Amino acid sequence: MLGNYYLGMYYEQIGEPKKAMRAYENGFLQSEVAFLTKNFMLEKVNKIKEDFGW
Repeated sequence: MLGNYYLGMYYEQIGEPKKAMRAYENGFLQSEVAFLTKNFMLEKVNKIKEDFGW
């Protein structure tokens, strides 16, 4: 999940919201690590959807 989180953050920073959303969604398949929970990743996906009106 950690790798997907950082990949999503990278895509957000370079302006690729769809790729970021996919990276966060792929994190659901991984095991949770420290603060990275499935709920946290879902919040990131929902925030992107909210920001871009999807």
